[in-house]
Amino acid sequence: MEDWTEDDWMEWVEQTYEALDEKDVDTFVARLTPGATVRFGNGEPVAGRVAIREAFGEFFDAIGAMSHAFTSQLRVDDTLVIEEMVAFTRRDGTAVVLPAATVCELTQGKADRMQTYIDVSPLFTHGHAPALCRAREGAIA
Repeated sequence: MEDWTEDDWMEWVEQTYEALDEKDVDTFVARLTPGATVRFGNGEPVAGRVAIREAFGEFFDAIGAMSHAFTSQLRVDDTLVIEEMVAFTRRDGTAVVLPAATVCELTQGKADRMQTYIDVSPLFTHGHAPALCRAREGAIA
């Protein structure tokens, strides 16, 4: 990734988040390495494209829509930190806007690790968050 220009980095971010905003799980998962690990909010890490596809599919089914607005980005070597405001539309049509930050570690043009720091509790009623967002029973979140 040493030969990537700033435009290459921006293109990766735009295409990855466009897939998320369109709830296109297959395009999103294709932007990950086969052994990628994703962690979202208080949820447990999810490893591998098959498990990530399933987890994000459930998450996308639980929300009406989402869109990301980037507020800041920082890149160090092959790691990108993105600050964003995420606008969610619940299934009932109400809107919730939440701050988030995502750390992306890239290998050969694909994310090998993505960790999003976000509190999605305002988005879901207690006990109804998809597995992607839930801490393991008895775990300290």
